[in-house]
Amino acid sequence: MNSRLIQFGLACGLVASSCAFTTTLFANEAVDFETPAPGSYMLPVIKSAADGEVLNSKAEALHLDQFTHGKVTVMSFIYTRCAAVKACPMATGVLRELRLRSAEDAALAKDLRLVSMSFDPGADTPKRMADYANLMRGENPGAEWHFLTTRSQAQLRPILDAYGQAVDRKADPTDPTGPLNHTLRVFLIDRAGNIRNIYSSGTLDVRLVLADIRTLLLEAPPVSSAPITPAQAVLKPGEVCTIACKVETTARVTDITDKNNPQPLEVRLVDARNDDIHATPTERASVIVRIPASALKAFNAVDMNELAQRYQSSHVLVSGKVEVEPHPLRHDARGENQFRPVITITSPDQIRIEKQIARND
Repeated sequence: MNSRLIQFGLACGLVASSCAFTTTLFANEAVDFETPAPGSYMLPVIKSAADGEVLNSKAEALHLDQFTHGKVTVMSFIYTRCAAVKACPMATGVLRELRLRSAEDAALAKDLRLVSMSFDPGADTPKRMADYANLMRGENPGAEWHFLTTRSQAQLRPILDAYGQAVDRKADPTDPTGPLNHTLRVFLIDRAGNIRNIYSSGTLDVRLVLADIRTLLLEAPPVSSAPITPAQAVLKPGEVCTIACKVETTARVTDITDKNNPQPLEVRLVDARNDDIHATPTERASVIVRIPASALKAFNAVDMNELAQRYQSSHVLVSGKVEVEPHPLRHDARGENQFRPVITITSPDQIRIEKQIARND
């Protein structure tokens, strides 16, 4: 049988499963059920949402924590070959319904993020996730919805372990509901990157999830302690901090090996000026702020050049998870590399301009 026909049939089955479950959602709402009022209860922090290396549907290498900070996030683990109604189609159906409802609520659309994360990297390639995203999102507006996968099982395994997502292969790979056994786990993550609820097939009700989302949105945005310097941030790897710095230079990073794609992969904001012929501003910088191309829509920027110019010559406060990397030019007394902080931001809520710098040159 033609492989394209098989893929088309599978895609139709996935759409049917998700749409069928969406119909079930509306049917369930006819059942007498009293949803708690948002803000009338507390959702304690369970633990921090783990990071990991992922690929988006454009095959761009990113970090998972780029999708778990700055907005309230609902993240489900899925695989596109799953046809068990109370598993992946159920999770995707709930996310689809959340997105539909956010289209009618501007605040919800702005502050909510949806993530579908595959645990089947062999089959769920970025191209397949892109096709799946187009089927699920359609032309409907609403909250951002990301479809992620990984490059390999080696990259996937630490993520699954961190989130407690069990997956194994079925004895019968031709099982009509799909070749993988797995538990259904959908995570509610707050703007600071903390897991606040974990839904199973028995608790995943769109009305409850909406109430939980609105409860988190009623909380004040996470306020970091007083802004710290890049030197202080180096001592806080893995923590969410606010760094004060001056953007002296903006750089656009492209893949010079890909001649067919001249577009920048990311913008970098650095605190070193472009006035040294021996080293670039990025090489000399004491802090680097990264804004990936995937965040362009969130920043409502025309293109990466416009985004870079927005923060050029500004004093800024940048909030996010601190990573550290060896400084290429600075060494300690023993000749070992010193370190510098790197923060990746994906939302305009993570950066604030304090003042513009008057420049005469």
